[in-house]
Amino acid sequence: MDDHRLPDSFIENMKTRSLPEVSSHNSTPGTFVRHYRILQELGSGAMGNVFKAIDTRTNKIVAIKCIRASQNQSHRDRFIREYKLLSSIDHENLIHAYELFEENSYLFMVLEYIDGASLEDTLSQKVSLSLSDKLAIANKICRGIEVLNLAGIVHRDIKPDNIMINSTQGRTKILDLGIGKNIKQGGTDLTLEGEVLGTAMYLSPEQTKGKITATSDIFSVGIVLYQLFTNTHRSPFEKKGIFECFFAINTFSPPTIEDVMCSQQPQWLYSEISKVVSKAMDKDSNRRWQSAGMMANAFAELHRKLQSSSLQMGNFNITAISPQLLRSLNSVRMTLRDNDLIAHYVPKADSKIAKTSRHTTRRRLDKYKYKDKSKLTHSFAIIGLISGVIIGMVVIFVMHNATPSLNNDEETQRSATKVFVQPPSTAPLPEEIWKKCWNEEQQCFDFTQLAWKNLRHNLQAQYATDYQKWYAQQNKLPVEKDFVLRQISIKMVLIPPGIFIMGSPYFERGRSSEEQQHKVHISKCFWLGKYELTRQQWKDVTGENPAIQNLQVRGDHPIVSVSHTDIHKKLLKRLDRNFDLPTEAQWEYACRAGTTSIYYWGNDIGFIGEHANLADKMLQRISFRLNKKISDGFYTLAPVGSLQQNPFFLHDMIGNVWEWSRDFYGKYQQLDQVQKDPVTTKGNDISIRSGSWSLIEENLMRSASRRAFPPTERVNFVGLRLMRHHSNN
Repeated sequence: MDDHRLPDSFIENMKTRSLPEVSSHNSTPGTFVRHYRILQELGSGAMGNVFKAIDTRTNKIVAIKCIRASQNQSHRDRFIREYKLLSSIDHENLIHAYELFEENSYLFMVLEYIDGASLEDTLSQKVSLSLSDKLAIANKICRGIEVLNLAGIVHRDIKPDNIMINSTQGRTKILDLGIGKNIKQGGTDLTLEGEVLGTAMYLSPEQTKGKITATSDIFSVGIVLYQLFTNTHRSPFEKKGIFECFFAINTFSPPTIEDVMCSQQPQWLYSEISKVVSKAMDKDSNRRWQSAGMMANAFAELHRKLQSSSLQMGNFNITAISPQLLRSLNSVRMTLRDNDLIAHYVPKADSKIAKTSRHTTRRRLDKYKYKDKSKLTHSFAIIGLISGVIIGMVVIFVMHNATPSLNNDEETQRSATKVFVQPPSTAPLPEEIWKKCWNEEQQCFDFTQLAWKNLRHNLQAQYATDYQKWYAQQNKLPVEKDFVLRQISIKMVLIPPGIFIMGSPYFERGRSSEEQQHKVHISKCFWLGKYELTRQQWKDVTGENPAIQNLQVRGDHPIVSVSHTDIHKKLLKRLDRNFDLPTEAQWEYACRAGTTSIYYWGNDIGFIGEHANLADKMLQRISFRLNKKISDGFYTLAPVGSLQQNPFFLHDMIGNVWEWSRDFYGKYQQLDQVQKDPVTTKGNDISIRSGSWSLIEENLMRSASRRAFPPTERVNFVGLRLMRHHSNN
């Protein structure tokens, strides 16, 4: 590659790279910067230094990063914005900034000190990591990048040297936001300055041509994870010179992880990992994963599958983004509007949503497009002009799902009146989501559309709740209503109609072999018990108070040790004819409440103690793996409603007691078409859902998990939740 093929700004920068700015801070061990005593230098470069220090007020070890205050204005601005971001965000996969100050012509940033080794050192020294830990580390790296991207930051310098891990504590942290100078010098670490920022062998193809896209970091992450899973400390694009690196990045495709690790077991898992990483390393930015969060979720699911199949434990756990952090990221993004990266990136769907102030706070943050290319086009006039225009003019084709043809063969059900709603004058959700997901023909919301599946979990939960409330309002119904049983009442929640994906995407292996995903249309709204049926409510209808061995129970505990046969003979025949048990489809639809994640609270098992009452033995095992205490607060049964509710305001949809359904157990049928209000009326055993206080199998506490019991079985961990058909009478 010749110099004339590179951007003018890049060539000029390379010619002057041997003349670094005089910016190093000459602090030696033992000297003080304010109340911080310098312990040692961790790294240095043309832009500044990084020191290990101790805060003499608290005896806390910190890292201090400094640059000369008279530094290039863009470097100074980036330094300050880096502090703003890191001080505003508290996520376990990013370092936290404590303080920023100027003294003696230097800017100092005080950061969290990370005790551990870089991923670069870990790989080069061939430190042994289990496959479970590698999957968790991959999840953490992607999650950290996801947080940055949601705040509007493109890192631009992802590489093993900028990722710190502590195997003992199970910690993974992303260092240096890529908006500062890399501190490592020499060797083949070809770090670039100026307009082309980053390390040559980890750049995306578009970065080598002077462009930044929303998925540039994802390509770099793909390279890092390729090294992690193939146990190599060398980038597959590492060459002797920068030009050779650029040429390899744009033309060479390394062997897949599956091919490299063909002799390693489990081969099926390496095959899945290979698919995730290969998609990240696609040279076409439009064909890569469109957010780091999607990759993080994929690795979280593979981590879960590995642990479920082999009980392989490790020191690292998977991570997620809390709803509180997600809300704060929007605020952070707004406060960093002056950032030269952030200012040019907006959510893809913002243009229309922004017109309606009502939905401004609901903007999607996980997909971005570049709006203003003037700076880069000017800086890179020699190279990439044609390709830049072509890429900039590429039309993003949105997958369009046609309205599914519904199966007209309905199972016989008790009479119920279908509620029809008129198209809303004002959409209850952001316009782009509503237009793509509202099924006008079926008069319900379609949770299977790509636009919905691409939403983050917290937005799915919020919008599902909004849809439920809107549907109730449109039909002049309450979201929650008390129905009288005999003398006492039962609180029930209105579940609106909808089309959703039932089952698990990982049906082909293990216990979930009969959970194959398929589309289901719940055509009628119905009422579902907000809580599991209690002992007091059972006694009110049947007059019985079944004795429970080895359990201390009271009236507000769920009724257990009642068989499916008991429910029909003793309970349902004495109730209004509109009461029944929910079908499996109704139960799972209500449990998911619009979410497409593993659990209705997301994909992070770390929150399970807040939502589900499960066996302490299992929670202790999870606590050990995640290195944090997880407890539901109960040893056996819990009073109904003790833990948090799902987005449809239902409690204990996972855990406490298994719940009888109306269906006989069997493999899902007619998977090639949408099933309308399915119910299985033939079989030997009855399907049960939700998991229980005695559950020790993690694989059985998902929204999709199911088991079967004989209809006459009575056990102290199976109860029920009542469903009621909606009727205008």
